[in-house]
Amino acid sequence: MKSNYIRIFLIALIVVIFMSLTARWEEMFVPKPAKTESGAQSTQLVQQENNAQNKAVDTVITDVTKQDFSNADAKPISLNTSVFANLEISLLNGAIINAELKDYDVSLTDKQPMPMLNNNAGTRYIAQSVIYINDQPQSILFTEQSVVKKDSETAVTLAAKVQGLEVIRQYHINDLTYAITVKQSVKNTTNTPISVSFDNEITRQVPPETHSFSILDAHSYSFQGVGLSSNQRTFQKESFADLAKSTAAVNVSTSKGWAAMIQHYFVSLWVPSNPGTSFSVYANKLAEHTYQSGVKTQAVVLSENQSVENVNILYTGPTITKNLEAMVKDFGANKPEGLDKLVDYGMLSFISVIIFWLMTLIHSVVANWGLAIILVTVLIKVLFYPLSAKSYKSMAKMRMLQPRMKKLQELYKGDRQKLGRKMMEMYKEEKVNPASGCLPILVQIPVFIALYWVLLESVQLRQAPFVFWINDLASKDPYFILPILMGISMFVQQKLSPTSADPTQAKIMMLMPVIFTVFFASFPSGLVLYWLTNNVISIAQQWYITRKYTAIYKAKRA
Repeated sequence: MKSNYIRIFLIALIVVIFMSLTARWEEMFVPKPAKTESGAQSTQLVQQENNAQNKAVDTVITDVTKQDFSNADAKPISLNTSVFANLEISLLNGAIINAELKDYDVSLTDKQPMPMLNNNAGTRYIAQSVIYINDQPQSILFTEQSVVKKDSETAVTLAAKVQGLEVIRQYHINDLTYAITVKQSVKNTTNTPISVSFDNEITRQVPPETHSFSILDAHSYSFQGVGLSSNQRTFQKESFADLAKSTAAVNVSTSKGWAAMIQHYFVSLWVPSNPGTSFSVYANKLAEHTYQSGVKTQAVVLSENQSVENVNILYTGPTITKNLEAMVKDFGANKPEGLDKLVDYGMLSFISVIIFWLMTLIHSVVANWGLAIILVTVLIKVLFYPLSAKSYKSMAKMRMLQPRMKKLQELYKGDRQKLGRKMMEMYKEEKVNPASGCLPILVQIPVFIALYWVLLESVQLRQAPFVFWINDLASKDPYFILPILMGISMFVQQKLSPTSADPTQAKIMMLMPVIFTVFFASFPSGLVLYWLTNNVISIAQQWYITRKYTAIYKAKRA
């Protein structure tokens, strides 16, 4: 019987370790779709060697690492809103070269606004709209500008003339959101037809250490790379590591979708809002440690005095589903899908979503995420109490059968087959199921994994304090107090459970709390708080049920 418990605990440990690696599940086990050549309405990814060559030519001008967005002629327009600090728009290409998030600090010790877009050498992270004329990208220096603030919106208008085209670009910046609507109008003032297309791109330089992965650092499991959405796939991920190895761009034709640059807790993305038009979403490696994602329209030929308009929304801010969904709520049939997948809860996201919804509901009342975790744990334990009660009842019976088990082991110690048969007869006689005590652990594992990803990926829990020394539930306990308390609670649980007559098995079981304590020491403190709370409630339930059924068992035997 005890060997069953050992196997279950070992399985639980293996699953916990596996859970730590689920962020890499798709990379390790899920084959990538074949990338084959396709037409304008392709239902597959496009991967052609000449794409890489063409892209290299295209980005000679548009590569942000080779552009000076802050020179005297391109002096940026600087704005401040309720959510953005130092939002900067350069006159060169109208690139958005800086955006800092007022509501999010860099860290617990650095209270500066969280930088998103930036123009710093080596870590440039810039969003811009590039206009292609006759298939050639243009560097446009806007010479006219106006900034008009009305109510809760700021409108920035830029104008320029290039190769006979009149270009007007407007930025509509809502004071309360992280979304910026960019409207462009291009008019052909020549008597010669001109081909025009728009490439709304996000380019990011990623320092090499961003690729690092450590099993002792829970946050290193989070995905960083490019996210794309199209008619063919509502959400696909291309990690920086995969893009670095690829020899060709990922390019997908679609009529709705978006392209994003994803990092832990935050995202920048372009969402086209041109109903009925066809475009492509793409991702590629631009240069060493430099990656790009974007949305590019098909070319439109403009005759004399003809115009074309292009509208896109740029979101750069926290990965909060309700914010992202609000950005596209008026798109109607052209509403893109997959924005909710940017909060990546992994394989058990259907459970994670429920847990997060419940935690959010509780948090709205108690205003403390740690307390919300505790109360969610209580609700989960109440939900599974019938199963736990059945399990603990079986364990109580097993505990009462320990003397008989030891006698059988002594009597048939030289005949394992007969010992097994006699023990099964005893279980049948006493109506005990040895495996039923394992069910609570097996049931907890999916909930544990789901909560792990909620704590790791929900920006609402970033730097969220609990009490005393716990000032960030998404990071490990700095003093390891919660992991130690959790280990102690596991030890107490073992004392309440049936013990093994096998000294080797007993020693293994004694080591389990130590192993789990060491492993959990690097996990988010909110997760350890959940497991500790779960253990404490389990101890109370097990003590009560064991005491109750022990008394009943003894009364029957009297």
